Amino acid sequence: METKKKILIAIIAIIIIAGCIVVGIKGFNVSLYLREHDTLQYTFEQKFNKDDIISIGNEVFGEKDFEVRTVEVFDDSVYIISETISEEEKQALLEKLSALYQESTDEETNTEQTAENVADTETNETINTDSETTSVVDELVEGTDYNVYHDSKIRLRDLLRPYILPTIISAIIIIVCMIIRYKILKSEKVIKNTLKVIGKSIILLLLLLSIVAILRIPVSTWILPGMMFFVLIYLVINFEMEIRRKDEKAD
Repeated sequence: METKKKILIAIIAIIIIAGCIVVGIKGFNVSLYLREHDTLQYTFEQKFNKDDIISIGNEVFGEKDFEVRTVEVFDDSVYIISETISEEEKQALLEKLSALYQESTDEETNTEQTAENVADTETNETINTDSETTSVVDELVEGTDYNVYHDSKIRLRDLLRPYILPTIISAIIIIVCMIIRYKILKSEKVIKNTLKVIGKSIILLLLLLSIVAILRIPVSTWILPGMMFFVLIYLVINFEMEIRRKDEKAD
């Protein structure tokens, strides 16, 4: 049993050390949303199918990495995210998105929009050559709202900052409650057992982070807060197991 325990400890230590090396050399494999990127926000006048937007993204970006995120308030807006969105890619996206919107309307609405587009085209004949392409795209997306903007890199510490204080407060409350329970059971090793459980929780967090770094699992907005929550649950379970062992010894 002791041999198996030593082997397990050695494996965990190797994984954590390897994880630290990977983080030091390459860092974490953060998701596209957390890296520096461009975002095209497009708003429809009705609900849409996310798979259709992904298909359009595949056509426009090809092998280039991109993400599609929906705005869940009214289910009528979409974020198309890529490291860079060139002017040509923007125009192609807007043309395809507007065509998708037009195809989903009834015949009467399409007729009205066509008449409006013809009138707009006649009005815009005097626009200079440099702005002709932009005006055509604008006509295609008439009745919709879109915007293209650049986002800077999001640092992981900035992502975790809102969760750090609540996690620390929760951990302190858990530890204090368990120490009180230890004392009620008249445990002679309250501090030792408490530090042991806290140490296990820290090691678990380091192990999870190391696995994420080594396997190059994309770090999204939820994965690190999710790990912190998981470690808190692990902390509670370990304390409860220690207390139950004390109960059994007392009996």
